[in-house]
Amino acid sequence: MCLITIAYKQHQQYPFLLSANRDEFYRRPTTCADFWPEHPSLLAGRDNEAGGTWLGLTREGRFAAITNYREGPSSKDYPMSRGELTLKFLTGNLHAADFLESIHPQDQQYAGFNLLLMDNTGLYCYSNRDSQIQILKPGLYGLSNHQIDTPWPKVRLAKERLQQVLKHTKISHADLFATISDNTPVTEEELPDFNFDRDIEWAKQVSAQFVKSEDYGTRASTTILVNHEGDVQFREQNYLSCGREGATREFSFSVK
Repeated sequence: MCLITIAYKQHQQYPFLLSANRDEFYRRPTTCADFWPEHPSLLAGRDNEAGGTWLGLTREGRFAAITNYREGPSSKDYPMSRGELTLKFLTGNLHAADFLESIHPQDQQYAGFNLLLMDNTGLYCYSNRDSQIQILKPGLYGLSNHQIDTPWPKVRLAKERLQQVLKHTKISHADLFATISDNTPVTEEELPDFNFDRDIEWAKQVSAQFVKSEDYGTRASTTILVNHEGDVQFREQNYLSCGREGATREFSFSVK
C-alpha cells in the first residue's frame, strides 16, 4: 500500500514538498527514475510491465502521481493500466482539470485509483471511486489507498511528522524521508476496515509506512522540494527485498 504526503503552499521557501513510498511486488520489472529518451522533459520511474509510471514531473512544472484504491479481491479484468494516466498527463498539454474531465467517461475501465495532478493552474485529486474532481487548496495532504486524507495510521503519522518539518527554515531530503520511514506495523485493532486478499498478519505488515518483506514492499521512496524560484530537487531511493537499499537517483533542475 503506497503513501504520499504533500505540503502545498505551506512553507515560506518551498511551496511544494512531497514525500512518497511506492509499494509493489519485487518481481514487477521497473526502471529507476530518469529523464525519458522519448520524452526528454519527463523525469519519472518506469513500470516496465505496463509502460507507465507511478510518479513523475516535467521541466515545465507538471506533476502527477497515482495510487491504487484498496478494495477486496475482484474477479473483474480491467483493460487499461492505471500508470498510463500519469504518463498521458505528463506528456500531454491539457490543463489538469481538462485532463480529468477527459478521462471521466472511461474511468471505470481502470481498477480503482487515486490520481494527483499539478500544473500552473493548481493541485487536483481525482478517484474513479467517486469520479469527482477535487481542487486542493493550500494545505497539507496525505494519500494512501483510499480517499485523500482518509485517516489511516500511516497517513496520520506522515502528516504529523511533515507538519513538524514545516517549522524548519531549511528542509532536506532526509527531513522529508523521515516522515514516511516508519516500519512499525499497526495493531490488528487499528487496521483499516476492508478485506485483504491475504491473511491478517500480511495485512498488519503492509500497514506500516515503510513495508519490508521477501516478495512485496517499499520499492522506492521519493522526496521532492520545489522553491519559489521553480528550482526542483528530486531524490529517489530504491530498495530491494526486505528493505535493502538499491540505487539512489538525485536530480536538480529549474522549471521553465
